[in-house]
Amino acid sequence: MRYPPPQDINYSLFRMGFKGNFRWSWVNYYHICIKFTLEVDFTRMGMQPFWMIRGCPMRAFKWTPDFDIPHEAPIAPVWVRFLGLPVHLIHKDALLTIASKFGKPLQVDR
Repeated sequence: MRYPPPQDINYSLFRMGFKGNFRWSWVNYYHICIKFTLEVDFTRMGMQPFWMIRGCPMRAFKWTPDFDIPHEAPIAPVWVRFLGLPVHLIHKDALLTIASKFGKPLQVDR
């Protein structure tokens, strides 16, 4: 499978409607690295598990210093749902504190 040309990657990333600026560069023939200026854009990219650019599948994951191309990244976003919480805990700060027991919370649904 051929990768999309750079202008198609630029166009597709622009159409995703990120709030801040970003830059991307090739890592190798199959991987690109996208650097965001805003955390909200990084979160948005990671929350969508699968993207298509000109018919080429793209999956987003967080880069780590021990990135190894043949192996999957060990970091993945997950949704956590808290059923039966007392009313006084249904507040953004409380929910983020509870969610931090599972890892780094990215955002709270409304």
